[in-house]
Amino acid sequence: MLTCYRSPGWLSRGKVVHRVIELRKAIQEFLEQKGSPFATKFTDKEWLARLCYLADIFAELNSGNLQLQGRNTTIIDAHYTVAAFLGKLRLWIRRLEKGVIAQFPTVDEFIEENSHDTGSLLQTINKEMSDHLKGLETSMHHYFPESDQETASLQWIIHPFSVPDEAIHDDDFPAKEEWITMRANEALKIEFQNQNADCFWISRLADSPTLSKRALKWLVSFSTTYLCEKGFSTVLEMKTKKRTRLNVANDARLALSTTKPRIPQLASNMQLQPSH
Repeated sequence: MLTCYRSPGWLSRGKVVHRVIELRKAIQEFLEQKGSPFATKFTDKEWLARLCYLADIFAELNSGNLQLQGRNTTIIDAHYTVAAFLGKLRLWIRRLEKGVIAQFPTVDEFIEENSHDTGSLLQTINKEMSDHLKGLETSMHHYFPESDQETASLQWIIHPFSVPDEAIHDDDFPAKEEWITMRANEALKIEFQNQNADCFWISRLADSPTLSKRALKWLVSFSTTYLCEKGFSTVLEMKTKKRTRLNVANDARLALSTTKPRIPQLASNMQLQPSH
């Protein structure tokens, strides 16, 4: 998984593998005409089966990467996305141990097309896919250590009105009082359902300062480098050969800001210069 922002163009490279699978016969003919030794790869059933697996696993990785990107993605959202992907990995491994490959549609379709070689081909690719998924799971655990206790401790931020009352410990006295008062207010419960968690906790800063500051500490943390990389991409787009100003701060601020300019108000504050 990528914790850095990636443009759609980068992510689309993962789809190239799937496109190669779709055009494998045309690619094989082209390589044969050019006398390339790589043409023989497209007659190797095991190699093609591995390529099909790569197409499927890249599709899953790209899907996870897209969920990690975005201006409003919080560290809690990213935590849940990674946890979900790890859960899928374990499920896929268990299904492969039972000889089930339906979770990988491209591989499944290729095996169906080559049913005469199903026995040996499926046995070979099954073992390789299982080993790769186990290695991927190990790598994911290295970069994203799981902690069920940490996950449970953050539930009250996202679901303050549905988690057990014990989510905030009695010994945490100031926060516990605010917690009880807030949960007893049905109007706040309705308000929470109609807005995002970050907006809700910002609105509670005056009445529940301890809880709000604690929640916002998690919600405002940068889960990825998306915003920074997006800023770099914007600057690169502006710094063309025909537009090479050294100071791009004002232009970048305008390009990256989500605040809509109030043009009529700005214009009304300017002195008119009528023609003589």
